[in-house]
Amino acid sequence: MKEWLLKVNRTLFELETGILLFALVCQAVIAFFPQRGEWSRGLWIGILTACLCAFHMWYSLDKGLSLTEKGAAGYLGRQSMLRMAVVALVLVICAVTSAGNLLTAFIGVMGLKPICSQLRRRSAEQFMGRRSFLIS
Repeated sequence: MKEWLLKVNRTLFELETGILLFALVCQAVIAFFPQRGEWSRGLWIGILTACLCAFHMWYSLDKGLSLTEKGAAGYLGRQSMLRMAVVALVLVICAVTSAGNLLTAFIGVMGLKPICSQLRRRSAEQFMGRRSFLIS
């Protein structure tokens, strides 16, 4: 598995690691509340959405770099709108069907944001065995 991860972009690995660390912290907080079942479902729906969005973002950027400037701008804009639509659809499904708590699903999707970037970079450095050029 480590060999496969070395082939994958290091930034994607760091982002996915950060999302999962964020999920574990949120899950630990949710454990103290009586509605933990519904809240956990919402959180993990949001985390799964964030992980898929991160992978799609990496794939889109990788493919967009091989296009011309004008073609890349249009392609990346469309892909970004697609990600936003998927996030909105997931949140609407959570709200309408009660598949999970809407607020915790939103919090899970926010795991995509670089909240604990230094922590995820250091953990990725330990796992992959080398420094990232992004670590200052």
